[in-house]
Amino acid sequence: MATYYRSMRWINGKLSKVITDENDNIIKNPNDEQIKMSILDNRRKKRKRTNFEKRICCICGSDHTDKNVLDCPIWINHKCDKIDCTKYVCHSCHKKIQYRSFSSGYYIAQWRIGELDPSSPSGKGFIGQQIVAKRYGIEDCNLKMDNFHFYVDLSKIPGLGYAEVKTASYDIEQAKWPFSNINKENFDILLLLCMDAFSPWRDVERVYMIPDEYAESTGISINRYPSRLTYMSKEKFRIDRRPFNDIYHNMKLENCKVLKKQI
Repeated sequence: MATYYRSMRWINGKLSKVITDENDNIIKNPNDEQIKMSILDNRRKKRKRTNFEKRICCICGSDHTDKNVLDCPIWINHKCDKIDCTKYVCHSCHKKIQYRSFSSGYYIAQWRIGELDPSSPSGKGFIGQQIVAKRYGIEDCNLKMDNFHFYVDLSKIPGLGYAEVKTASYDIEQAKWPFSNINKENFDILLLLCMDAFSPWRDVERVYMIPDEYAESTGISINRYPSRLTYMSKEKFRIDRRPFNDIYHNMKLENCKVLKKQI
């Protein structure tokens, strides 16, 4: 008996539900039986799990780590001065090294005491996550899990899956928005918020929604004046910025306990 799979694909610039066969060929006009028999296509997710085999934590030396909701091990990229650096740390050790030191010798996360600077990378990232969370009415996993470095930013967007949010200021000299530290293994959909060059920001200038299979793990640059090649690869994922910008202007950031009061 043939197996049919259902998934979300970008078709003519829009996310659409599709039915595919075992060879990943899209069935253009699936009948009722094919739709009914189709199962969620998680073959790509399963293949990703093999990428985690034989990883060792550089800090504790363990080959075990926590798992996410997709039952995939959570390993974080790591780089240090050790000759035998394993290039990875487990989820448990990763959480421990995210704390800053006070003169008293105690370690405590900045967001726990309301000292997260809104102009810092983490502060800007938090603002972007809140914009998207409010836009789709979903939860911020960093707040829910009490961990500002949780493996994925937001809970599931209906019909799209788990979301990662990246926020960047406009680089006037380069005429682009640079995005980095994108881990394709932890999300289904990537949202890029392109803010203006002012401090604090005045507007959300652009928003891009990119499925994980089209995201680039080495980083993404959005050009203000894209070439034909760049336009074809990035601009097709651009969505209406206005709802996001309206939410940003209506956000009362001074009520966000994790941010400094002087916002």
